[in-house]
Amino acid sequence: MGWFSRKEKKPASSGGGARGPSREAPADYDQGMKTQAIDITGLVDDRAQDVVGWVVCLNGALRGKDFRLVTGKNVMGTAADCDIVLTDGYLSAKHSVIRHEEGRFMLVDLDSTNGTFVNDRRVSKTELIDNDKLRIGRTEMKFKSLF
Repeated sequence: MGWFSRKEKKPASSGGGARGPSREAPADYDQGMKTQAIDITGLVDDRAQDVVGWVVCLNGALRGKDFRLVTGKNVMGTAADCDIVLTDGYLSAKHSVIRHEEGRFMLVDLDSTNGTFVNDRRVSKTELIDNDKLRIGRTEMKFKSLF
């Protein structure tokens, strides 16, 4: 019988003998133990933020990949410490940033060499609206907003 049986077991011989090793419950096992619920809210990562929008790559090696946007700044470029890392030889290390503040999205070019374009117009700073088409380097993206 296993640990969950109701019948009491007879003590087994210490060597296990022909029947194999003893299957007694460990000494610290409490048969009156119950399943307990624990509060895991304190384990939530404080760095996690709510998603407020996203951009989807329309071409290149990252075609179809989406990048989530959070409140605050979302830096795009080739540098490993960017929020949105793109593999495009025509991008600057820190090419541009999408800021979300007070329900508005602002796209700012960070003095990149090849510029930032919204709906085929070169911009240095502009407000984004849902379904805008972005181009940085040779990477084209569609902007989607939840707000």
